[in-house]
Amino acid sequence: MELNRIFINGLQQKTRRLLFVKFLELVERDEYMKDVGLAGLLVSYRNSRDEFMLSNNDSFWHGLVLSLTNVDRSVVKHLKENYVEAAKRTDRTIGQIVDYAKQSYLYGKRCESDLVRDDFPGMDD
Repeated sequence: MELNRIFINGLQQKTRRLLFVKFLELVERDEYMKDVGLAGLLVSYRNSRDEFMLSNNDSFWHGLVLSLTNVDRSVVKHLKENYVEAAKRTDRTIGQIVDYAKQSYLYGKRCESDLVRDDFPGMDD
């Protein structure tokens, strides 16, 4: 699976979709931004950017912040510092985990479980 591009792309799309949904949920619950109506703007921006689902993309999050031109700067700053930076780190971390799994598979560095390595008593009977 680690080398199957279709699987990796599907996994990336799914995790990024879930990441964005969680991001929206947290933004909508934030008391500081509750009455601003950011959710619609954020969803609209995401829907216009297909590259978010398929590429390693700090630029998506940067562009998201820049797209909020009609929103009060203090709200944008709060969004960026409290939510966008965490979403970017989470996205990067997921990518690093997938890359680590690929490298571990390619170079035989996976940890084996006891189930794979050891014979259990009574198995040969």
